[in-house]
Formats: sequence, structure tokens, C-alpha cells
Amino acid sequence: MSPLKQVETAYLALGSNLGDRLWHLAEAYKRLKADPCVQSVRGSQVYETLAVGLKDAPSFLNAVLEIKTEHTSESLLTCVHNIEKTLGRVRTEVVSSRTLDIDILLYGSLHQNLERLTIPHPRMTKRAFVLMPLMDLSKHLLVDDLTLTDWLKLCDTSGVKRLYVTLPWNTEF
Repeated sequence: MSPLKQVETAYLALGSNLGDRLWHLAEAYKRLKADPCVQSVRGSQVYETLAVGLKDAPSFLNAVLEIKTEHTSESLLTCVHNIEKTLGRVRTEVVSSRTLDIDILLYGSLHQNLERLTIPHPRMTKRAFVLMPLMDLSKHLLVDDLTLTDWLKLCDTSGVKRLYVTLPWNTEF
């Protein structure tokens, strides 16, 4: 008999500013939901955000997914990179527009700093477009001993707008 696999809760940030942005977010959700190592997927509302640091770029649509997964943090990174690539993501060394970006924000209580992956995500507490959808899913999460509300108070929220759209995961909003 094989041992039971450990199930962790992970939070993933999704962003898209090229092509059919809503479709890219929905497709990422569907592909994660279909992954045999993912037991459940829950999503936030969608937020539209100015493309900060990108001149004349379309705005981003952002959301956060909460997943229960048997993936390790590193196998989850491989999984989300494969989804990005399948949906047309081209990785460059500079900040650029993209069809889909998936970042691992949190993975259980893990703190890890590897060349390919840092958890918690090192810039998540500075990004209103991450904190606002993350709060849709779990207002009481602590990151580095502060609540999401406390982190959000330190961010500029002026370029972030909540949208009321229907996607496969947010029919309850």
C-alpha cells in the first residue's frame, strides 16, 4: 500500500493582457481543475489593472486561484509553466505583455528560496492587483506576520478595478 500524498493549499495569481484575456484566465482554471494532482480549485473575482511599467500596453485582467494540490511546490511550478506555454506565453528576460502569467503566491506554510521559485512570492505584498483578489478568497491570511488588509493599506489601489464578469469559478459573486 502506498502512503497518502500530502495535500497543500496553494494560491496562484493569474494575469493576462494579450488576446482574449478572460478566455486565458478561464482556460488556466479548466486545465488546473483537470490536473490529477489538483483536488479542488476556487477563484476570486477578476480585476482589471493598468499595465504598470509597460508603455502603450493593454491593461491586465488579474485573478487568484486557491487550489488543494498533491503537487510539490516545484512540480506545481512546472505544471503552471506548461499551462502558460500551451496558452502562448513567451518568456523574456524583461517585463512584457503576455497571454498568461501564473505565479505561485503561497504554498501551505512553506518558505522557500530557490533559484527558480521563491515562496511566498517576493512581490505579492506590494501588488494591489494580487492582494485584492487574494482577499476575495481568504481575508484572514497572514503573510510575514501581517494580514492582507494591512499589506493592502501600504499599496496604491488607484489603478485596480473589480469587474463583475462570470467565469467558470466565480458564479457565486
